[in-house]
Amino acid sequence: MALRGWSHFAPDLLVTVSGDLTELADIARFRSVCTTWRDAGVDAAAAPPSQPPWLLLPSSPSPLFFNPSEDRLYRNIRLPVPAADAHRRRRRRRLSASPHGWILAVDPTDLAASLLHPFTGSVRPLPPLPAFFAETDDLAWDLSPHSIMASCGEVVLVCALDPLEDSWAPVPAMPDCNVSSINYAGGDFFVFEEDACRTTIVDSITLAVTAVIQPPPQVDLPTEARVVVAGLLREPPEHQPSLAGAHQHRRAGAVCRSSPRVRCGDDGRVHES
Repeated sequence: MALRGWSHFAPDLLVTVSGDLTELADIARFRSVCTTWRDAGVDAAAAPPSQPPWLLLPSSPSPLFFNPSEDRLYRNIRLPVPAADAHRRRRRRRLSASPHGWILAVDPTDLAASLLHPFTGSVRPLPPLPAFFAETDDLAWDLSPHSIMASCGEVVLVCALDPLEDSWAPVPAMPDCNVSSINYAGGDFFVFEEDACRTTIVDSITLAVTAVIQPPPQVDLPTEARVVVAGLLREPPEHQPSLAGAHQHRRAGAVCRSSPRVRCGDDGRVHES
């Protein structure tokens, strides 16, 4: 009797096997075998086990993703493209990652913006950013299940996601501040002001300031400090759930500026320096 191919494994067996996979990379490899295996791994891709997030490393011409669990760099990962750009000539986009797995992609030519998920392939369109975002490469942002907050330094903007608004609006409670990082956790946005080393907590629904955390006395904070907040993001059921994804990685390290510097060695692995 002739041997049957990989695609003829029993579907229930494939679902069981995919459910035992614990690494994002292994789930991706499983689903790349064929259409049958891809369909069997839908649930595994939608809700993978908790694991260390991947890092998005700045590079050119394409981004690098570092998986700390494997101590491995992934190159040339094809990122999803918004439907509006599907027929356009390929453009270079500025990418900024969130601890919740999503990437904010901004076209520097017209500031068209969208949310991309590098693992699920989901795309969520956003309204274009205001023109003054083109004047700087600094971008702080994060998202809640209801809205996305962003700043290029001096003004904090918000855009509702469900339903999606057609423009960005300033946060009334924060009219003038020098923002260097924004993090969402537990229903609040944590907005860190670089010059004052102060964290303002903003309710993600009402946009009211619920608390202000002043810097500790007699402590010298580093230049260009960042704040890191731990928490879970719960997506509305109609959207793809957030997976362990890429943390923000800017110049000296991942998310927190006290992180060690990393370099790519000749062996293709990332090393601390």
